[in-house]
Amino acid sequence: MHALGYPNGDFSERELRLGYSCALSGDRGFNTKKDTALQLRRIYVPDDADRHELLVKTSGL
Repeated sequence: MHALGYPNGDFSERELRLGYSCALSGDRGFNTKKDTALQLRRIYVPDDADRHELLVKTSGL
C-alpha cells in the first residue's frame, strides 16, 4: 500500500515504518514543497461540480 487517508491528519513514526509514501490529512488547502508527504491537504470539490468549478477550485482562484 502506498497511500493512506486519515480524517484528523495525525501521523507518527508508525506510518513511516509501515512504508506509506503519502497520506491525506483532513486539512483543506493547497500543498507546497515545504509540506510533508504524510500530511497532504485536500481540496473540497462537490460531487455535482462541473468541469469549470473543478478548474476554479484546483487553480486557487
